[in-house]
Amino acid sequence: MNFFLDTNVLVGYIFETDNWNLKSLEVVNHPAPKYSSFDVCNECTYKYESKLKRVSSELRKFGKKIRLSKSFDDLKSYLQDECVVTEDILLEFLSRNERLSKNEFITKFTEFQRGTEQRCHLNYKHLLDNIMFHQRHVSHDDLYKLCVSCGFVSDDADDVEIIIDAHDLGLTIENLLLITGDYGHIIPRRNFIIDNTSLSDVIGLGEFNLT
Repeated sequence: MNFFLDTNVLVGYIFETDNWNLKSLEVVNHPAPKYSSFDVCNECTYKYESKLKRVSSELRKFGKKIRLSKSFDDLKSYLQDECVVTEDILLEFLSRNERLSKNEFITKFTEFQRGTEQRCHLNYKHLLDNIMFHQRHVSHDDLYKLCVSCGFVSDDADDVEIIIDAHDLGLTIENLLLITGDYGHIIPRRNFIIDNTSLSDVIGLGEFNLT
């Protein structure tokens, strides 16, 4: 059994703030050999850099809010009122440290901020070091035409390129399973993909449960 990982699995692994984080940890920590493509890698890098900027920005703003706030309730209200991707991890941080003095809390938050950003960097590096990225050199025009005819290309042409990348790799690697969190375009086409590509199966990230 071999895994081909879609972009959302990689991004979910990198960020504790991602909705797919826990499931992505299961996938990446599974002992099966893990593959992806350079198209996925490039998309992951773009999203990693973009999301890291947002996470870092939110943490910096929260640090400023700590210095201006008069109570922990002020900080909780701020998180509830703001639309931030870091809400869950910040609320957890508050619950663990609300007995500290303000100065102690500020020091603890500085450590938390640096640690969060560092873990993102380390998680990203772990993926680059431990996933085998495949470069496709064949266009597979017949498969692409099938994707055009069923509306896959018009729905999301980038997803189609990733499916063809996985198909190309599956021609040389047996029992290749695509793991994806894309429930908009890929999972609904599971049967089409299995019937028309070299992939053995398409598994939704939410249903991943392989031991």
